[in-house]
Amino acid sequence: MCSSRLGGHRSLIGNASLAKYRGGIVGTSLLLLCLLSTAASGQSPKNAVKVAMPTVVAPAAIPVGSIIAYGGDLKSLPSEYLPCDGREFDQTSYRALWVVLGTAWGAGHSANSGLLPKLDGLFLRGADPRSNVDKDGTSRTAPAAGGNVGANGATLENWATGLPRAPFTTGPESNSHDHAASTDAEYISGPNTFSAGKQRGLGVPGVVTLGPNDRHHTHVLVGGDTETRPVNASVYWIIRVR
Repeated sequence: MCSSRLGGHRSLIGNASLAKYRGGIVGTSLLLLCLLSTAASGQSPKNAVKVAMPTVVAPAAIPVGSIIAYGGDLKSLPSEYLPCDGREFDQTSYRALWVVLGTAWGAGHSANSGLLPKLDGLFLRGADPRSNVDKDGTSRTAPAAGGNVGANGATLENWATGLPRAPFTTGPESNSHDHAASTDAEYISGPNTFSAGKQRGLGVPGVVTLGPNDRHHTHVLVGGDTETRPVNASVYWIIRVR
């Protein structure tokens, strides 16, 4: 039982405990519970108030093979977890992990070894076996030799750029090119005003029509960044191995 003295009054909580288990420690702020339970009960502070402790999620509820975002120091990782750094693991030391992963993320150096996911700097995406959202899912590749391919989990997809929702605009022409022109104006006598050929200059104002440009040319887009990414915060990806 824990107790706290608030303004000279005593409030009690029954059956309060600190639950400790493999993989981490779950605790509760007893002072906060005392405050909340006394205020909500409407009873005299002299009476003992019992408050049910929150349900503790057992470590077994996190399956082996689960990938979790971890914001702490890798040196403080519980023994049940390893960083997703692509290291090799073997069936003997990590039997449960082998049953789950096998060589999905890549084959090891022996028939009884595989690779952990290597997720340094990568975003994770939900697998889409029917390619409803990931339209290029069938072309996904193995993250390492011997790993999964296609529209499955444990696969890698490289850079791609879709059409923007808002249109791009280009700057001035980067390459010189020609357009064919015709006119309905009349020629007059006098010195050449075009080239050294026989055509004379235009004497009567007319309409000059530019034909379509049938010569291949390019536009150079300037600027841009080193990669395409949303606003993000970095964490370590870790995987439960035992």
